[in-house]
Amino acid sequence: LKKLEATLKEAGTDMQHVIKGTVYLTDLEDRSRYLNKIWGETFGDHRPSRTCVEVGIGSLAVEIELIAALPA
Repeated sequence: LKKLEATLKEAGTDMQHVIKGTVYLTDLEDRSRYLNKIWGETFGDHRPSRTCVEVGIGSLAVEIELIAALPA
């Protein structure tokens, strides 16, 4: 999520403006093992909607897409 945070900053926004996240996992159990804790630490009280999907994504364990608004 740190790389995504840097990308959002370059685009003129930040994690507090994330509206939705889609997380692709090779093992959906990783959601409860790792993702929920990291997601909570990253977003705090701001909880954008999130969809988790189990897929085969080659050698990757996780891929994350975020949609964020640009601040006014």
